[in-house]
Amino acid sequence: MTFLSVILIAYAAYEILSAFVSSFRNMRIRSRGAKGEKKVSQILRRELPSNEYTVIDDVMLLLDGIRTSQIDHVVVSPYGIFAVEVKNYSGTVTGTASESYWCQSHGNSRCSRYSPVLQSEGHVRALRKVLHDIFGELPIYPVVVFNPKTKLHVQSFSCMVTNWDSLPGYIRMYRKRVLSTSEVSSIIEDLHKSASAGNAYRGLHIANVQRIKRSAYAVRSNGMGTCPYCGSPLVVRHGRRGDFIGCSGYPRCHYTSDVC
Repeated sequence: MTFLSVILIAYAAYEILSAFVSSFRNMRIRSRGAKGEKKVSQILRRELPSNEYTVIDDVMLLLDGIRTSQIDHVVVSPYGIFAVEVKNYSGTVTGTASESYWCQSHGNSRCSRYSPVLQSEGHVRALRKVLHDIFGELPIYPVVVFNPKTKLHVQSFSCMVTNWDSLPGYIRMYRKRVLSTSEVSSIIEDLHKSASAGNAYRGLHIANVQRIKRSAYAVRSNGMGTCPYCGSPLVVRHGRRGDFIGCSGYPRCHYTSDVC
């Protein structure tokens, strides 16, 4: 066996191992997310009276034949519509409503994640489109909930950000009836119809999410985005363990983040 053959075999083994590790990590992330969504569904159904609140889980909406939107939970009531996004993160999460990417840190590990507030605002737009709310008159409230163990250092005025134990209490704060019984029934029916149609496009939704992630990665690879520590542009660097996001101000600034 020649030296070149050994190198090629080693490289192929490295690529296979990298693909396996990436697949395992993605599977673990999806499993953790599903557990969080199940927990929130149980809390909502236990804490909110079923004669006033209807909880719809995992709402997949097809917007225009191409674009999709998936909402973890939608709560419909006479007091408004609540679009709930669940984040079962660990560690500390830092961000503001004006930032496109938030920072999740856990020990020495840091990860840049797309803003859940911007994600929730997209959910509101999707709901208005599906419910034919052209003039934005429907009372739709976006909510982002985290695992209670997550330390939150966030600022958001357009979207409620809290832990999932506090979610029922937040929803019950709205006591003014703004939707009639017939309007509530019509909204629930429209959402069920849209969700039934959207389920057939779940594969398309996953492909869209992956495309958006690749696009975001490409944007940040070109130095877009700023360091949360010093404000310098972020760039993608290449290390022995793979790609990672680093501050262009290195060595003055040592901020790094995983490519999520």
